[in-house]
Amino acid sequence: METFKISLANQYSKRSKYQPYFFMAFGVIYFLMGFFRESGDEAFGIITKWIWIITGIFFILYGFIARKDSTRNILEINNNNVKADLPLSKNMEILWDNISQIHIKPISVEFKLKDGATKEISLGNVAYKDVIKTKEVLNKFAKEKNIIVN
Repeated sequence: METFKISLANQYSKRSKYQPYFFMAFGVIYFLMGFFRESGDEAFGIITKWIWIITGIFFILYGFIARKDSTRNILEINNNNVKADLPLSKNMEILWDNISQIHIKPISVEFKLKDGATKEISLGNVAYKDVIKTKEVLNKFAKEKNIIVN
């Protein structure tokens, strides 16, 4: 079967996909305004200049972090494994050979492993149509790999 991918990120996020680039652009503008600003001899002018520069640097850094964060939180199901890049925990990769049973809940999927451990992936932020499609794909893969689904 072919690889299946969905985003686990919040579907109701009002952020534009261009938002990180706006932050970077404003950061460059702030940095340049601070860098070329005439500070004069007064202490207030020097402090203001450095505030502009530091604010610009923070805007640029936040833009890079937000851009990287928008490409994360992916669930991938392929012939070899189930891979999830989760928001607040470590990445999860489960080989099909290690799964003994799959328990499909209304908005999450629980994998029972052969060593007795369980791992769960929440689908709470995923659109309902994607939840249904994910469950269908998991059922197909499980049937192909002879794994019990309940």
